[in-house]
Amino acid sequence: MRYHAGMTSPGDPSIFEPVRYPQWQRALGSRWWKPWLALLIFGLIYGGSLLLLRAGVNALGPGVRADEMPWFLLLLNLSLIGLIPASMLAVRLGYWHPAGSLLSLWQRMRWGWLLRAWAVSWLAMGPLLLLDLFLVAPHPIDLRGQMLWPVVMLLFLTPLQCAGEELAFRGLAAQVVGSFFRQRVVSIALSLLIPSLLFAMMHGPQDGPLFLARFGLGLLFGWLTLRTGGLEAAIALHTLNNQTAFLDAIFTNRLQEALFMTKVDWITAVVQLLLVGLAAWIIWRAYQNREAARWTPPHWPAQKPVATAEANESRAAQG
Repeated sequence: MRYHAGMTSPGDPSIFEPVRYPQWQRALGSRWWKPWLALLIFGLIYGGSLLLLRAGVNALGPGVRADEMPWFLLLLNLSLIGLIPASMLAVRLGYWHPAGSLLSLWQRMRWGWLLRAWAVSWLAMGPLLLLDLFLVAPHPIDLRGQMLWPVVMLLFLTPLQCAGEELAFRGLAAQVVGSFFRQRVVSIALSLLIPSLLFAMMHGPQDGPLFLARFGLGLLFGWLTLRTGGLEAAIALHTLNNQTAFLDAIFTNRLQEALFMTKVDWITAVVQLLLVGLAAWIIWRAYQNREAARWTPPHWPAQKPVATAEANESRAAQG
């Protein structure tokens, strides 16, 4: 049995249960071959954008000089933004479901909640950026003119870049994994672990602490998606995390170091996870306090329906 468009109210709690985000494509209706077809379509479409990135990087020549960093940053952002159409077309053409089903259980972007989550993220982590810039950072702040374009790209392209990564990993990858398993615990666990592992590996060569930090970030973004029923909060927090990190790097003239980072110490990795984890918890509390009542998740037939009182009485009478 699957979810259908009219099944939006909880109904009998002994028969229906809320759909969880990783199982949304399965609830809408999925055959065994649909996840594989979606992955194939995603690979074909996104492979084209990677070829464009490679051509652009080759045009810059071997190595990336400091004066070429804005161009490299632009190409990197555009390649990751390419994850947006690749992921949404994979769902539309692979599963033959609305592309918006990748955004949330309500098959659309909740723009108001996205903006509120982003604002809450800034309130949670913005002061830490200022603290790092003016009190902790060992490098002098550089406000020269060549910093303008990296800052502009960071403010306007980074949200799209982070949206692309969330659509691909917390969205498509999680829902593909969830399509294979009806059992809720297994589906949720694997849809958190596998995309987070892929997300960390996607960043290239790195040492243990940095891999742990990125894997942990993937888990936190996945947890937010699971708890809020959509990608909005994860996109907001991911955007804020990248903006604070790279604004710090730009203003302290360490952009190249930040883009090609391959190692950090254990203290830095653990502190970053704790800070982003705190921000994730604050965002979730904001959702619980002001948003949850507005967004009733769709329900589908319960995995193990609980017998109703009437059924129990009927069986007792028959016995």
